[in-house]
Amino acid sequence: MSFNIKEFDFHPACCHKGTPKKDLEPIKSLSSELLGANWPVVYILSNDTPGDKNLYVGESTSASHRMRNHVDNTIRNCFNKAKIIFDPTYNKSAVLDIEQTLINLFAADGYYDLQNANEGQSDAHDYYDRAYYQKLVQDIWQDLKKSGKLTINKDYNELVNSELFKFSPYTSLTVEQNDVCVDILNEILGSLGRGEKYVAMVQGGPGTGKSIVMMHMFHMLKNPPLPTTGGKISTKTGKADEVWQKLVDLKKGICKISEKSPLKVAYVCPMGALQSTIKTAVSACGIRRYNVVKPIDISKECDDYYDVIFVDEAHRLAHSPIGNTQKIFKDTNAKLFGAQSDVLGRYTQLDWLLKKSKCVVMVFDEGQTVRDSDITIVERDYAFKRVGVAPEKFELKGQMRCNGGSLYTDFIRQLLNPKGTIPTRPDVGSYDIQVFDFAVDMIDEICNLDVTNKLCRVATGFGWQWVAKRYDNAKKTFPLNWNDPKNFPARTAHYIKTLSPKDGKISIGKHEYVRNIDPDRWMVECDPHEIGCVHTTQGFDFNYIGVIFGPEIDFDPEKGEIIVNYDKIADKNSLSNASVVDKRKRETMTPAQIASREKQITEDVLNVYNVLLTRGIRGCYMWAYNKNMQDYLKQVFSSTMLMP
Repeated sequence: MSFNIKEFDFHPACCHKGTPKKDLEPIKSLSSELLGANWPVVYILSNDTPGDKNLYVGESTSASHRMRNHVDNTIRNCFNKAKIIFDPTYNKSAVLDIEQTLINLFAADGYYDLQNANEGQSDAHDYYDRAYYQKLVQDIWQDLKKSGKLTINKDYNELVNSELFKFSPYTSLTVEQNDVCVDILNEILGSLGRGEKYVAMVQGGPGTGKSIVMMHMFHMLKNPPLPTTGGKISTKTGKADEVWQKLVDLKKGICKISEKSPLKVAYVCPMGALQSTIKTAVSACGIRRYNVVKPIDISKECDDYYDVIFVDEAHRLAHSPIGNTQKIFKDTNAKLFGAQSDVLGRYTQLDWLLKKSKCVVMVFDEGQTVRDSDITIVERDYAFKRVGVAPEKFELKGQMRCNGGSLYTDFIRQLLNPKGTIPTRPDVGSYDIQVFDFAVDMIDEICNLDVTNKLCRVATGFGWQWVAKRYDNAKKTFPLNWNDPKNFPARTAHYIKTLSPKDGKISIGKHEYVRNIDPDRWMVECDPHEIGCVHTTQGFDFNYIGVIFGPEIDFDPEKGEIIVNYDKIADKNSLSNASVVDKRKRETMTPAQIASREKQITEDVLNVYNVLLTRGIRGCYMWAYNKNMQDYLKQVFSSTMLMP
């Protein structure tokens, strides 16, 4: 290891009154260190008093100079220990990156209260040998844990795969993401000051960091940061001071507008699995879980309005009732828009949020609408028109999730829409893509990868049902501790034995599987033999994803097109009108209506697989239930070009 962690006493009590700063301890001893006076370092300030949970992680190009400044800082005078991480290979980009990653790790570990909550973040950018320094963070973390001088509960691999790490508002932003945050927040502050309604729409493909941007803005408004001085953001353009000043001015604006009373802010998640994860993430950084809500929760507060509502995955907002929610939908519309609004579908969940807020910031990707109740672009734009506001659009382009980059994510769209020709596959380097001959082999390999890498999952589309009531009944009869990971294999076996195919059991050849047993926790905790769906994967990322192309999706070799078998769609909760092929329904529809409905279902199904195929960070494995689809995949990926 090239790094060396040294501990120094740090406290005003160590500094004798009247002594020149240059002679104060620990500054004097730091100045004599080989890399203590003029070299990039990362440091950790802590207190060895039992029960003290304050912590600060920082970086500097001069340890002695930075400690000298901290001695006079009243916010830092609670600390008595400084751990300095020296490394002769460090450069400015490396220490900024390591500092930010350590902040994320401590936040995700959950023991310490980070003073960094009030600091700006450096931007995330690539630099020479970044992979080496990121690997070094793992060694630093394990070294700190092993030393016992800090309370560290979890190993590095466990943390980086946790939702607290992935959705942390302390995550470094790219220059592009930082600019979007600053621009939107400035517009919000201006609109609130003028008493005007404002809507911002953040767009971008899968993996461009839309949720991270939303979390940063939400966190800044819920926990107004202290304006600070000094530059810390390094940009590719070299305008560090300018970028930093923008952030300082923004913080001052947030504090000023919050002087009279805190802003009322909510984070809306239409999907239960993502909502549960975001609740866990925000509670780790001092925000109450009740600030993360469902759309219906916003509509209940008739006499109160939110200053700002952030809506993640807004393309999943509903334009019509889902399942047995018809009465709720009707009553909500009547309550918000009057008795004449009781025609189902006239007002959408987006209308509810626009009605109940002064400013709305939303993530919207029409390529990720996956069920017939999801709001359409036409309905979205009509909701904007009703309140007389044109949304300001911001687009994120940088690929942050997939190691295959935008080449891979763009290619997936071509794969699902070949237009009569076999698409030309891109060279995505070491991104691991494999088409398996047998589903059981793919699932077993994903399970093996989950042991070594964690967070590896298998998911499929709407070809198999998932009946919540049947799953709940199976839970009641499970004899062991249902939440204990040690019992997950037994839990899976119990569900396979208890459930039937109409309940959600998946049979492929001689092998049987079940859908995600605990939808809200499947992403972070489950037996990897469980097979997920779009509702438990959308908004998340995985180290490896295995995708089963179900019986509802196939390939027509004569036309060179992907086709959807409407009668094979079993998950009717997702596509409740997929049974348009039902003879009784077809008799009441015109040919044009049938064609339109089939077109919409096809788009939804293709969007489902677009979501699933772009969840993997390191790789994506595939297998298809139908032979023609399997042959198509093997033809596309037959070359070793995409293999690691």
